[in-house]
Amino acid sequence: MSQQPTLEKVPMNENLRFAVYLPPFGPFGDPNVLVELAVRAEAAGWDGVFLWDRRGHRRDADR
Repeated sequence: MSQQPTLEKVPMNENLRFAVYLPPFGPFGDPNVLVELAVRAEAAGWDGVFLWDRRGHRRDADR
């Protein structure tokens, strides 16, 4: 059985310092909004834009 990697063994990208992590629902559920935010983040010097990985959400999450 293989061992789970520890943080010391996982290669990290030392160049990634600042990123935006967004949920893909609510006001960010529109792909056009996400693209616009990603373009603005890149122009402002952010290193990355990431989305939550979810299969579903509660109805009241949009409020």
